[in-house]
Amino acid sequence: MLRILTLTTGILLVAVLNDFFSISSWAQLPQNLIRQEDSNRPNERLLAQTDGQEQTADKNAATDESEKNLKKNPVYAASLLKKAREKLLSYSSIRTQITEKVEIGPKPFVITGNYLQGKDLKLRLEFQVQSQTAEGKPVGTLLEICDGQVLWTEHTIKGNSRVTRRDVQAILN
Repeated sequence: MLRILTLTTGILLVAVLNDFFSISSWAQLPQNLIRQEDSNRPNERLLAQTDGQEQTADKNAATDESEKNLKKNPVYAASLLKKAREKLLSYSSIRTQITEKVEIGPKPFVITGNYLQGKDLKLRLEFQVQSQTAEGKPVGTLLEICDGQVLWTEHTIKGNSRVTRRDVQAILN
């Protein structure tokens, strides 16, 4: 639950960045800017490998087809999410580097960061949001630290910082 909240906070950071730009309405954007699909290259995905076993090509093809239909098959989606949560909980710690490319209208951003999680809901998440324009200056940062009892979050967007403190048990209940 805390992982979902953490990733949701990262997505919300990007959404808040949208408020700082002069896009008055998504409806006013040309359709080709709202949804761009590149059919010249295959779907790019990075998947975390949880064990050393290699999957066969047939199983990969079946998995890809199933993943395309997650919205149509909520039972499969729920079971996949449950298995992933169980697998993550079995580890004593998790460390990963995260890179996301996001487009808000015509403005592209790159979000990079680190995620470190230990037992007992202890975690640290750092994100830096950069514009993909020529300057590529940092637009905002997100820092979340949890000691298992209190979740501290600091959002910094264009120099304006906001710090929040949340009780973890209140989040989980």
